[in-house]
Amino acid sequence: MDDFVCDKLKEWGLATLIKIFRDQGIDSESLYLLEDGDIDKLIPKMGPRLKFKKRLNQLKAQQKEEVAHEMTEVLPSTSDTEREARILNDVKNNMGKILAILNNQNDTNLNTFLKTKIKNLETEKKELVGVFGKTGAGKTSLINAVIEEKGLLPSGSIEACTSVMIKVEANRHNEIYEAVVEFISPEEWEDEMGSLFRTIEKGDQEMDNNDDDDNDDYHEAVDKLSALYDEEWKERSCEQLMEPKCFKEIPEFLHSKQKTLAFKSAKNLSADIVKYTRNGTKDNKYKAVKRWYWPLVKCVTIKVPNNNLLQHVTLVDLPGNGDRNKSRDTMWKGIVGDCSAVWVVTEINRAASERESWEILKSVSSLLGNGGECRHIHVICTKSDDIENIDDHSKADAQALIIKRNMEAKESVTTELNKLTNIKKHFSDECFKVFTVSSREFFTKRHLSPENTEIPRLQEFLQNLNDCHSETLNYVSGAHGILSLIHGASLRNQ
Repeated sequence: MDDFVCDKLKEWGLATLIKIFRDQGIDSESLYLLEDGDIDKLIPKMGPRLKFKKRLNQLKAQQKEEVAHEMTEVLPSTSDTEREARILNDVKNNMGKILAILNNQNDTNLNTFLKTKIKNLETEKKELVGVFGKTGAGKTSLINAVIEEKGLLPSGSIEACTSVMIKVEANRHNEIYEAVVEFISPEEWEDEMGSLFRTIEKGDQEMDNNDDDDNDDYHEAVDKLSALYDEEWKERSCEQLMEPKCFKEIPEFLHSKQKTLAFKSAKNLSADIVKYTRNGTKDNKYKAVKRWYWPLVKCVTIKVPNNNLLQHVTLVDLPGNGDRNKSRDTMWKGIVGDCSAVWVVTEINRAASERESWEILKSVSSLLGNGGECRHIHVICTKSDDIENIDDHSKADAQALIIKRNMEAKESVTTELNKLTNIKKHFSDECFKVFTVSSREFFTKRHLSPENTEIPRLQEFLQNLNDCHSETLNYVSGAHGILSLIHGASLRNQ
């Protein structure tokens, strides 16, 4: 343990933790590397743990601000764009030199860690917006409207629900639509199949004994196997179902590779990716689809050309958590913790009372509030134009009715938000906003002006996220952290 850590604990009013940190060898280098799980083990009592996390996050934020301040002092005679370009180029050159030195040294744990950190600097950090909501709430239509790509994400009935994580981001390399499909590993699927067969066997026994057909786990297991294998799974073993001939259309799965699909239009992409993203076996709209591959898919990343809103922003459609497959569940939790904003999507006619939306918000709050990236929580009430006999009114009267109902919905939802004290303690009031939107009206303009659909307000929010994003600042801040680690390590070796 070094003086820096000791002094910080005293400064933060946490001197009682000094012995614990000394016993565990927490020095200035490892202090910055502490993750939430490490802190939970290190500080078992909640009070000191919450205080420590808050102070550590503030320390990291301060370091980032210092880097930003240093950037503004460099090259004052040049324009902002030129200054940033030169700073980024200089820092990248220095990181390249350090990486070359590390490559010529023995692979110690520290060297390996530093090399990984330097290589990861080249991966641009994007602002993630997590989109949550129950099936049928209108998430797909909302995303299509916000990015103004009406036919991008496939839609369908409630039976054809989105079953995998979908990321939507800009295609910055070419002017085509692309979909990158990331699969779970063959070993993970074989293990999951064993679990699915055991669930079905147990469910069959329970139904024989009790005539009880109300078993969600049983029906989910049957759905997954039927989607991928149709009726064949009932007559074959797990080993037979893992044979290469079962995966002729997706050989990438067997080789643990991603599958990249390219399209000239959003419509063509939407028609092709449905079998990777949705459970549509019961939807007549998708009768032509013979094999559904969503049980094997971790995530699908859709890349949209010529879209300024998505330059530094990725929208993530999150279908839910608790998947039996650990790989998908871990990925889901990791994404939530990295979200800059969360959109909880619910139908307007039951936005304040719908239990599932509030349960979603509660379930993710622990991942968002304790050291997460989240700075905005928005409740988005969809289908604001869904009013009985709305077509019987003139456009002006219909718009007045919709706006009146929107105001009432916002008041009700805000009241419910104010009751969530365990969530609100992690965020300021400015973080919470309520939107009432109509994706359909945004495109048709039948009853509402575009402004009154509130889609432009969400677009403005995304544009602000883009404008606040700095590739240079993120890279330089990361490089600053790496140099601090190297400096700390060299001091200990003297």
